[in-house]
Amino acid sequence: MREVFKLPPAWEKLTTSRRNRFIEIATSRTYKRLGLILSARMRRKIRGGIPPPNAPLTIALKGSSKPLADKGRLFKSITWKIEGTGATRQLRVGVIRTDDEGANVAKIVHEGAR
Repeated sequence: MREVFKLPPAWEKLTTSRRNRFIEIATSRTYKRLGLILSARMRRKIRGGIPPPNAPLTIALKGSSKPLADKGRLFKSITWKIEGTGATRQLRVGVIRTDDEGANVAKIVHEGAR
């Protein structure tokens, strides 16, 4: 996908604050589009199956050999979020959700917890 941003005709005449505002808007739009695209790709990849398949015990317990596919809570939690401001801004894509106590849900599912 190619993204093109057209500069206003009088770009050189704009004040620095107006230029910065234009750049801020263009960057935010780009992050939003990337967030939507990347989260959709993650879901598509999970639907297609991620190796390795589940262990025999896991298959017996949940009835499926497909990793990350059980009740769909984790799958439905895949989202994106823009963090930070200015030059420190970054895009996070994945399961960003935490529980009521602030624990990272995806990390717990992946690594386990006590």
